[in-house]
This record gives sequence, structure tokens and C-alpha cells, in this order.
Amino acid sequence: MLKIDLHAHYFPLKIMKDMKDDLKFSVERIDKSNQISIRIGNIVWNGEAYLGLLEEDKIIEETVRGEVDIRVLSLAPISYIYDLDEKTAMKFYTRFNDELSKLSEKSNGKLLGFAGVPLQYPSLAVDELKRAVKDLGLKGVEIGTHINGRNLDEFREFFSVIGSLGIPVFIHPQITDVIGKDRLRRYFFTNILGVPIEDTIAAAYLITSGIIQDYNIKVILPHGGGFLPYQIGRLDHGYKTRSDVREKISKKPSDFLSNFYFDTLLFNNEILDFMIRFVGVDNIVLGSDYPFKMGYFRPYDAIEHLSNEEKEKICEINAKKLLLF
Repeated sequence: MLKIDLHAHYFPLKIMKDMKDDLKFSVERIDKSNQISIRIGNIVWNGEAYLGLLEEDKIIEETVRGEVDIRVLSLAPISYIYDLDEKTAMKFYTRFNDELSKLSEKSNGKLLGFAGVPLQYPSLAVDELKRAVKDLGLKGVEIGTHINGRNLDEFREFFSVIGSLGIPVFIHPQITDVIGKDRLRRYFFTNILGVPIEDTIAAAYLITSGIIQDYNIKVILPHGGGFLPYQIGRLDHGYKTRSDVREKISKKPSDFLSNFYFDTLLFNNEILDFMIRFVGVDNIVLGSDYPFKMGYFRPYDAIEHLSNEEKEKICEINAKKLLLF
């Protein structure tokens, strides 16, 4: 049984340094601690200096130590940079996808990748997505839960292309720009609460806008799907009682849960067991959130209590179905 991790991040430090003037990029240690401060334009992230974040050659080593057979890397969510001008955005994302493809080739299949795209410029994003998938062999695409405050239902053409390509879209919040961030500053709540709230909002817009229904896209929703699996009844009740919720979809929101693939980052066996019963084991995938500590270094730890059949589906079968190999 292969252990395939679909939720792992790659920070393109070399590209950041090469483009530091364009990106207004800097990284520096905070005092003598293991904490660093990364600045990209107006974005500032303070956190631990994870090896896998800053040293590319450590990724495979830590993937092996984490007992992961195949790791699918996506752009670290501190570096979406959706406020770049067109020229700089295309330069950054083109280089990122090229670099990710080369990293995958060098790894002999140990590392795969989800493309990044400048979705603030939808037509450019479509062109780069097609190139990344068709020419570079990347396995899907990662986007934020919103693009500079614009909800995902505003990017219908982009999702139609995802549907035609038959690839999954991995939706992940930009952790420095979550809803209600001013109220969530303490206790790491921007991550602990803000991130799953963002997951939920993005998924709800994709459902109620008709994008899931019209293009039959497959969505990887991290952090156990945010609050979606546990509050889907509320969406269904809205569908029953409000015409605006029914306007663009022909069936209740919960009927679209089969288009979502939820990762195992729930940190509680009973909640994971509930999710398996509710959405079905065929829609659960392994996730680590590598290299960050709000995840699992060894993601298999989250599912050790499950049956062998469930583990095989979560670790391998479902991922292969999504990634088309």
C-alpha cells in the first residue's frame, strides 16, 4: 500500500530570492530563536524556520522519515501573492511551476505537484494552468479560498477549464488573509479557526453558485473540509427555505458532497470516524500539511485505528483516482 500525501507545501525560496526586488521579499531570523519573519510585499508571516520550508534538499529526506511514499507539493499559502502586476505574476508562477516540475523529475516520482496560477488575472491563469498540466505534467491546481476578497464563484471560466482538463483543484486559504482576522489575532485563531472557516466559505460558494453542478469538478478540501461536513444540514435547510440558495442548483447542497475529497487533518479519531461514515471512505485522502506543525509529520498516524480496507482507500486508491494514475 502506497501512502500518498495530497496536502503538503513547497516554499520556492530560490525564486523568491531571485525576484526579491519585484516581490519585495525578505526573510530574517527573529533574535536568536528558531523563529523567522518572511515578508512578501505587504504580506508578513512570522513562524518557525521549518527545514522543509527553507531547505529544498530536506523535503525528500523528511518525506522518507515521515513514511510517505508520494508527496504532492503545492505552493505554501504564505506565498500566493495575488496582488502582483501581470508581468511579475506571470514570471513568478511560470517559474514556480517550472521549478516544481523539475523537482518532481529529480525525485523519481517521490514528489508530484499541483500548479499555482495568477488567478487575479483569470485569462492568464487559464493559459498557465493548461501549460502546467499539459506540458509540465503537474497533477492539478491549487488556489486560495478567495482572490483579493473576490469569492470563487466569480471565476466560472477558470473552473470550466478545470472541469474540461479533468484535474482536481486543491483549495487552501492564504493564512495571512482569513475572514475576521482582526478578531482572531490571539491564540493562533487565524489558523485554528480562520482556516477552516475559509475552507467552508469557499466550498459553499462553489456549491450554491452551480459551479460544482455545471462542471463536475473534483475539489480537495483540506483541514477535514473545514466545517462543511458538519454544517451541511444548515445549507440544506437554506436550500429548502430560501429561493436564492436554490436559484442556481437543482438539488440540495449535500448531494454535491461526493465532488469533495476531505483530508485527514482532524486530530481526533471520533471526528474522523464520523466523517468516514457521513461522506464515505471513498472521499477521504491522506494529508500532512507538511512542513507546518499544524499537521502531521507522519500522516499515517491519523488513520492507524482504521480497518485495512479503509486505510488502503485513504492512503492510495482515492488519491490515484484523483490524480489519474
